[in-house]
Amino acid sequence: ELMERIRNQHGVTDVALTSHLPLGLDDSRTGMRIEGREPDPKEPTRAHQRFVSPEYFETMRIRLIEGRLPTQADLRNDFPLVVLVNRTAALKYWPGQSPVGRRLRMLGPEWREVIGVVEDVKFWGLSNPVNPEVYFPILRNPAILVARTQGNTTEVMAAIRDVVRQI
Repeated sequence: ELMERIRNQHGVTDVALTSHLPLGLDDSRTGMRIEGREPDPKEPTRAHQRFVSPEYFETMRIRLIEGRLPTQADLRNDFPLVVLVNRTAALKYWPGQSPVGRRLRMLGPEWREVIGVVEDVKFWGLSNPVNPEVYFPILRNPAILVARTQGNTTEVMAAIRDVVRQI
């Protein structure tokens, strides 16, 4: 309801939810298991996790490199669990091959299918290296609303604040 009402505000062109903002200095990283690959204790397989609504990539203008972006259907409980990875994760953990269609396990016992590879994002600063990232399409955990706007930013922000207060 929040996203729909904000999307309908004058001056809002795109809206999405995320758990982490680029350059936001907040982060979360954990280990992951790649199906068919034995873990190497000398080289842990880790990535930073991001929880995003399906609209996140379009709203933030993060380019899809391969595969597909998530849809609302991917959020259904009876639908296969899916994730996207960034270019850095694809190159590091699936060198010379496509991760699309492969499966990984992270943050629980369920295997999740990689449906897409997206362009890298500078989360830790413009001069810092990019790390492997895994994007989970989900609506339960994201707590940060991002909106792309046009026109008078002050007026649009006031309208968005009003919607949040009303809800």
